Amino acid sequence: MDELKQYVDKLFARAPKTAALRDLKEEVYTNLKAHEQDLLSQGQTAEEALRAAKQSMPSLEELVWDTQPVYYYPFLAECCQVVLLHALLLWVLLLPLMLVNTGFIATLATWGAFLLAVGSAVACLVLRVQDTKVVRTVRLGALRRFARTVWLVWAVFFAVCVLAVTAVLFGSNLWFGRPVVIDGPYQFGVLAARYYLPLVTAVLPWATGRFAKLAAGHEAGDGHA
Repeated sequence: MDELKQYVDKLFARAPKTAALRDLKEEVYTNLKAHEQDLLSQGQTAEEALRAAKQSMPSLEELVWDTQPVYYYPFLAECCQVVLLHALLLWVLLLPLMLVNTGFIATLATWGAFLLAVGSAVACLVLRVQDTKVVRTVRLGALRRFARTVWLVWAVFFAVCVLAVTAVLFGSNLWFGRPVVIDGPYQFGVLAARYYLPLVTAVLPWATGRFAKLAAGHEAGDGHA
């Protein structure tokens, strides 16, 4: 009897008996078997290779209990639609910066948001014409981690931008203890725009935070083909 097959059967013993998880079980077994054979080819004994293969997959708790079969292309299309709407929102929020002298970066960001909206629209249209019955398993935990990572990257980006703008605009005043003087509303608008630009980009990580929730709306039933 294949000991590795017994090990995988034990891991999945308490898992729901769905078609998606049966496919996942077969995939896990195939990957572990390939890992075991690779270790054998490297000179490890059968016992060492089997032990290492088992240790590489000690638990399937997250993999099994945090997966969901979805109708794949409609799910991707709705994700692209969400990105499209948020990119358009970002573009609208960035348009006022074109009215003040905020330089090349604001122009680049505005056009970048517009191109992201166009690209998302094209991707959405392409995905809408794909087979709506194709079912694939998505990992909700991975989608949530992706959203958290995007938020973390954005937070670092925002902090760096705020510190850089503050250093450029007020560095000498702070260093020499001189007061900050703002001559009129236009100068205040230009100053505020430099902080406004990185702030409104929070629209994009906000969009990624919705992906895991969208999966629930496209869940495939156990009886799918």
